[in-house]
Amino acid sequence: MSAILHPFAVLFRFHKMKMLGALLIALFFVIVLFPKQDLSDYVAALVTQKTETYVRFDDLGFTLMPGLGISASEVLIEPRGLPPVKASLIEAAPAFLKLLTAKAGATVHAQDLFKGDVTVNYAQGSGTMHEIAVDADQVNLNELADFLRAAGISSLNLQGNLGLDAFINVDQTFKQQPSGNVSINIPAFVFPGQEVQMNMNGVFLPVALPTLNLGKVAMNVKLADRQLEIVNLDIGNAATDLSGKVKGNIGMNLQPTPVGVQPQVSKIEMRVDVLINKDFATRTPLLSSMLALINDPGCKQATDKGTRIACVITMVPGSQFPTYRALTEKL
Repeated sequence: MSAILHPFAVLFRFHKMKMLGALLIALFFVIVLFPKQDLSDYVAALVTQKTETYVRFDDLGFTLMPGLGISASEVLIEPRGLPPVKASLIEAAPAFLKLLTAKAGATVHAQDLFKGDVTVNYAQGSGTMHEIAVDADQVNLNELADFLRAAGISSLNLQGNLGLDAFINVDQTFKQQPSGNVSINIPAFVFPGQEVQMNMNGVFLPVALPTLNLGKVAMNVKLADRQLEIVNLDIGNAATDLSGKVKGNIGMNLQPTPVGVQPQVSKIEMRVDVLINKDFATRTPLLSSMLALINDPGCKQATDKGTRIACVITMVPGSQFPTYRALTEKL
């Protein structure tokens, strides 16, 4: 064996720089002369054929940093039954360390997706487990709301820029419930004045709502053991229409159905300590009717700046109304 390997060892010892140079030159010409347009057309046609999703982009290239991958510029994606999504650049690279362990993994980064930057990391775990991490920065909520409205998912108008950091463990069979953490940060969140549909004893009626300025909103959520825990939700400041803190737990069991994954909620308990600005209360006649439902007088307190709501709200599926009791702890 040593006699066979000896010529290669000598070649590498005395000519390694020449071999490296030749490899770099070959790699350079492969990248420069590679028929990118033909590959772009082939990839777009293949994606459309396999996923029924129309894809168009101007240029398909290679990336070397932080790892070998591909990039596409001016991307337009039109999933079947959904409005189009645009991004100025999408980069994708496989997780090579995962490939060495015979598991799938990849990183996808999108620029100008809803006017923000979004990075998704996927890694195949043990068995049927999958790990998904999402990092989003400066996602425009108005653009996102337009997409959801066009898709028929939500009719709400929203304003602000969203920052999101999420890590989720998912079992594709749902024999184990998902677990993970989500952090949301919106520096200036505004709920514009609009008409919404509200459930009034089983009947949905249109209700006109004024503009709600929430200011900075920061939330941390933990999902584990069939419990969605709101670790903290901080809203606004003394100058905003609503300010304060919210914590709580939502019993939740996620199950796959023919129309997607649906949550089965068992119990909701929220601990609320918020101040409703007096000016906002004056602009919202419906608010007085809603506050009248809080039947524990210890939950409400009139102040010079507005109405303070400090209570524990409990909701159980099947009950017609939630229950209220005064909050005795500091959030």
